[in-house]
Amino acid sequence: MSVVGSDEAAVRVDLVELLVKARLSREVVQATGKWVERQWTAAGFSWVRSRKSWERHRGERREQVELSSSYRNRAGKRTKVWVAGLAVHDDQVKEWRERHPELSAKRPEGLAGLACTTSFLDLTSRYWVELSQPESRLSRVGAWAEHVAEIAFPWFASTIDPARLAETVPDRLVKGRAQHLVELAVSRGELDQARLLIERALAVGPLVRGSFEEGRELARRGGRADWQAPHALGWSSLVLDLM
Repeated sequence: MSVVGSDEAAVRVDLVELLVKARLSREVVQATGKWVERQWTAAGFSWVRSRKSWERHRGERREQVELSSSYRNRAGKRTKVWVAGLAVHDDQVKEWRERHPELSAKRPEGLAGLACTTSFLDLTSRYWVELSQPESRLSRVGAWAEHVAEIAFPWFASTIDPARLAETVPDRLVKGRAQHLVELAVSRGELDQARLLIERALAVGPLVRGSFEEGRELARRGGRADWQAPHALGWSSLVLDLM
């Protein structure tokens, strides 16, 4: 066996031991993070201990898979972890928002670069994994990580090209986060994509159309929408002169 192969085997043994022997909830979370990082190495994801998330950098874009754990976890009795959400952070949309605050919805300073996000619970029923029994952790985490990748990786791929957003993003994301995507498209000069995203969102149904008109009225009064408000899409459509 080569030296490199020996080193890789040693790393794997260390990670197995870390995951199996972890006892406290925070130890299990970190061990799970490191083990899944190993599975996702080829995809370019790394475990970020401080944020408890797997992250991948693509130029100005940072993709994030956020891990969480239950407050009911008890050492040696119950241990459960899950993916809380997916997020894309983008330096270019952050710069655009900071240059044009009057054209972008209000959001906390720390979220200025958030291009889009979704709750993982909305994408699959298998968002969590039970890790109470140390002897079954390896197989459980392995199968679960494969499932998470099957959901998360295509989701990230669907949002990577601003010139095709209206064509590639899933309906669920358009329904709940169209305003985020509109600002992402506009930050790249893709105004036609922004208009098409609005059209797709309006096709969802009367709830979106009702709040849409509220947002446009807010813009006419000179107000500024909050980024999480249902009417933010309508507000953006007017202040960005898209409709």
